[in-house]
Amino acid sequence: MGTLLAVASLGLPAVADAAPAGPVDLGTLPGDQFSDVAAINAAGVIIGGGSDGHGGQVSLRWDRNGRSVTLAPLPGGGQTDATGITADGSLISGIAYDAAAHPHAVRWNAAGVVTDLSPGYAEATVSAISDAGVITGTVTETGQARPVAWGRDGRLVRLGWPAPPSYAQPRAINSAGVVVGTGALEFAQDRAVRWVHGTATVLEGGRRSEAVDAAGTAVGNVESVAARWGADGTETSLGTLPGGDAGRATGIARDGTIVGKSDTADAWHAVYWPAS
Repeated sequence: MGTLLAVASLGLPAVADAAPAGPVDLGTLPGDQFSDVAAINAAGVIIGGGSDGHGGQVSLRWDRNGRSVTLAPLPGGGQTDATGITADGSLISGIAYDAAAHPHAVRWNAAGVVTDLSPGYAEATVSAISDAGVITGTVTETGQARPVAWGRDGRLVRLGWPAPPSYAQPRAINSAGVVVGTGALEFAQDRAVRWVHGTATVLEGGRRSEAVDAAGTAVGNVESVAARWGADGTETSLGTLPGGDAGRATGIARDGTIVGKSDTADAWHAVYWPAS
């Protein structure tokens, strides 16, 4: 019982005493047989998708009452993939494919109207959207993906990183616009990276950074062990479960609780590291 109380005090899911009410079916599009969910925000607005009945992927937005809005494709385009939503539900990030099947970074408003954020680029990806509506991802130039961010006004901002063959992949962004991700200089090993106002800092020792909180604290990996970096760059190893020698930090909550996984002598386990 003490363990359950400790989990509850951290705001993490615990085993409930009463049976859950059961799932609520969000339904499918006419002629379709499946749907799935990608994300939910604090207001209970859900994004996800399904099929158009002909094998094409369609993105959807469900309000907290279960009413759905289809997120529009690009003009003449096809499939879409919604990936993130702001806390107020006003903006949704994702990918939409043009008529030539090239992926574009896009943004939808609450009514499902699409805006192409990467016109003129061969391809683009989207990694995350902040609650301020800033989106981060990559655009492809001369065959190489380059790290970027798009402001709420849709303006593209380049994230500093050396030219190819160096590369970088943003993974997360906080409400202040701090971006974290992974990069490599020329043909060196991957490094954890944090961008502040577009300027990159390599998090020494880190192989990848996966998430960032409002204070700019990043989490990820140093070699094969989960780690945390403070806003000042101070690194803290998070350790592993007894008998294990590897771990991975993949998310951080507002209170500083970190989630991820750690191995034991014979298997990987889902874990959390309490805030400290």
